[in-house]
Amino acid sequence: MPRRKSLILFGEGKTDAVFLRHISLLYESKIDTRLKVEAGQGGSPKEVANRLIKKHLQIGAFDKSLLLLDEDLPTEEIPASWLKKHKIELVISAPCCLEGLFLTMLQDRPPARDRQASRNWKRHF
Repeated sequence: MPRRKSLILFGEGKTDAVFLRHISLLYESKIDTRLKVEAGQGGSPKEVANRLIKKHLQIGAFDKSLLLLDEDLPTEEIPASWLKKHKIELVISAPCCLEGLFLTMLQDRPPARDRQASRNWKRHF
């Protein structure tokens, strides 16, 4: 019997992991893939990605991974070729952060002067 494919959904922090867990619960019964969700404990995008690699991908525990990061930190430090090499699909929460995405979905954005500050989006949410 062939081995089931596996996917780890790795969020930048706890809120991201809760969101990814909700998404995984919606889809895991519909796909033939083993899913795991985990939080990356914050830090720079490269630090979070390295945590994912060291904890799960280096040992071959998962076939693929999805890394959810906020837009408020520079992801340019992670080259696309490096992500591809490690089988990481990068997804960016926008505007600014996951809370910004939620507020946009609810059509409840903070005042324009606050749109650039992740802290204000989170506070508003």
